[in-house]
Amino acid sequence: MILITGATGFVGSAVLRRLLDAGHRVRALVRPTSDRRNLEGLAVEVAEGDLLEPSSLKPALEGCSGLFHVAADYRLWAPDPGPMFRANVDGTRMLLLAARDARVDRIVYTSSVAALGVLPGDAVADEETPVTFADMIGPYKQSKFLAEAAVRTLIEDERLPVVVVNPSTPIGPRDIKPTPTGRKEPPAAGCGQPRPPGARKLVVRRHPATGRTAPRRPWPSFRREHQKIEAGFSSLSPKSTRNSKTSFLDIK
Repeated sequence: MILITGATGFVGSAVLRRLLDAGHRVRALVRPTSDRRNLEGLAVEVAEGDLLEPSSLKPALEGCSGLFHVAADYRLWAPDPGPMFRANVDGTRMLLLAARDARVDRIVYTSSVAALGVLPGDAVADEETPVTFADMIGPYKQSKFLAEAAVRTLIEDERLPVVVVNPSTPIGPRDIKPTPTGRKEPPAAGCGQPRPPGARKLVVRRHPATGRTAPRRPWPSFRREHQKIEAGFSSLSPKSTRNSKTSFLDIK
């Protein structure tokens, strides 16, 4: 059994479908108030809960060997950023600690390209690019930076088997909310060329989903710019996943 968060949302619904297509049994952690249209007609078990309610995380993770944490509070601006930091930072940490207690074998954490550093010109940044909190503009980037830092700490201190992925600007179907990206409505979605203002790269939504689940070569052979993500879920060993991280920059 695999637990997924964010399955009612944009990217999470794509990851969910990819997991089901691969034959996995999937359970989705869903808030009672969430719009569940993206779950309609799918053979997915629903566990009601909330990232900020630890008592709901233990039963959701019971019997799970894998965890895909895709949920996030994705807003470019908020009058009160407190809930965003609690969901993205505190919620991520509580979920991963619950996964540790449940002895989950594999964890994939969805960070963001927003947490990566930026290089001048057309140079491609990756997880090795220097970056600090001072580089983060706005509460969303700040919260994702701190959340990823918390995940890194758990990897080091708790030896959690985590893969961190950094998708860029997603476009595609089932953006029912819509996300800030979807509100921009870039033309020719899927062609990879149009770019909304402020975006670094566009990512067709099915590519992040495939990148999170496709069995590929283990770390470090997939850490290459200008190629599809090679991170695997089922094929990576615990040793390789504990220290591995990649991004979705320049997906072909």
